[in-house]
Amino acid sequence: MTCKKCNAVLQEDSSFCSNCGAQISSENGELIAATSQNAPEGQPIRKLSPTVSRLLTVSIIIIVVAVSTLAYFNYFTKEAKAKLTVNRYLSAIKNGQSTYSYRSIDVDDFINVIDYKYLSKTDEDYVERITHYNFDKKWYDQFEKQRYSNFQDFIKHQREFFASSAFNNSTFKSKTISDTSESLKIDVTKKVLSFQLMYDVQVTNQLGQLSYRKAKFTVDEVDTDKFEIHDYDTN
Repeated sequence: MTCKKCNAVLQEDSSFCSNCGAQISSENGELIAATSQNAPEGQPIRKLSPTVSRLLTVSIIIIVVAVSTLAYFNYFTKEAKAKLTVNRYLSAIKNGQSTYSYRSIDVDDFINVIDYKYLSKTDEDYVERITHYNFDKKWYDQFEKQRYSNFQDFIKHQREFFASSAFNNSTFKSKTISDTSESLKIDVTKKVLSFQLMYDVQVTNQLGQLSYRKAKFTVDEVDTDKFEIHDYDTN
């Protein structure tokens, strides 16, 4: 009795061919199936119908598009980046870390944050923010003394720069408030994209007592794709 796969002689009562390893029948010695999962010789491999194949392809495309869209709106839009700034700010307070990178210098931190939850965007618009500059002798001594030979040269440069067309454009506008021998005071108006985002925030007061507040954060795009908290309101 021989193996139908490799023609090797089979031993009686064997379950597998000793030459090729194919499984054989214990009843009549005939080859039942090879040890691999390949289809039997002469039997065609079943293929997916064109309709099923198209449906499978469309389903995969829909899933990829859905995941990509979700990732885009959660991480890459300006609104998502504004929301991420608030999340990182609240998380930093919660974990006792610095919040400097996420807020304007004028923003006072919560005393403590236990938990928080994003609720919704309540507004999105372009707004004007005004920054006040006072270029005086103290400013010169602290920041610019290495660049300019004297205080008057420094003031002259600032005066010319803020009056130039290169500075005054669709984003920035400057206005001289006062110009004396002692100082140059200028207001700079900048148009920025601003979001208002509503959060539920669980905080503690100075006595350690828990309280629940709704906090509306105003978040500005201060530079390209860089956001910071301009202020917040818990009333």
